[in-house]
Amino acid sequence: MKKKQFVSSNKAVDDMKEVPEEFLEALYDKICANEIKLAGQDKPSGTKIDDKPSDGGFFQSTRQRKQLGYLSELESIARRTEESFGSSIARSEFKSANRVEHVKPMFEVSWAAMLAAFSVPLESSDEQEVIRLCLDGFKFCIQVGCKFCMDTQRDAFVASLSRLTFLNKLSNRIMKPKNIKSIELLIQIAQDYGDYLRSSWR
Repeated sequence: MKKKQFVSSNKAVDDMKEVPEEFLEALYDKICANEIKLAGQDKPSGTKIDDKPSDGGFFQSTRQRKQLGYLSELESIARRTEESFGSSIARSEFKSANRVEHVKPMFEVSWAAMLAAFSVPLESSDEQEVIRLCLDGFKFCIQVGCKFCMDTQRDAFVASLSRLTFLNKLSNRIMKPKNIKSIELLIQIAQDYGDYLRSSWR
């Protein structure tokens, strides 16, 4: 946009009163000399003053600049985040756990998520592979709880598994094959780890 166009399109923006031409010319020169830039960027965040604004004159162009600057900043943040994650992954070192003592602290921070991951699909799905994997998850988690005397975690998995057997419910719910398999697993756990179940027997 040329200076003459800028002045003519913004003359009557102050409640339809005519803005002095000298003021608009000085404003145009100031905007050209000091383009809007975001921190950390060498290029302007929005459109240049020479860009042709849509209807609405200078104020419409200002809104466009703010919107483009906002989108540009979002892209910059996303790019920096990707670079940061990429570099941190490249620098990460993974070590294999070779001592059984590592299992307990890892299980302490992940058991609740595991319980949800196994119990919800087991209750809602009838697919044989899903049922098998969820019951294996219950079995291994109860084994870990028994081995390391983790009463809270062990009791939670045993209680959740026992609820899926429908044996302690007086309801009209139909027992499905997965409920039978839950009963079988509960009996197997009682037989193999009965001495470690302690309060779970309740």
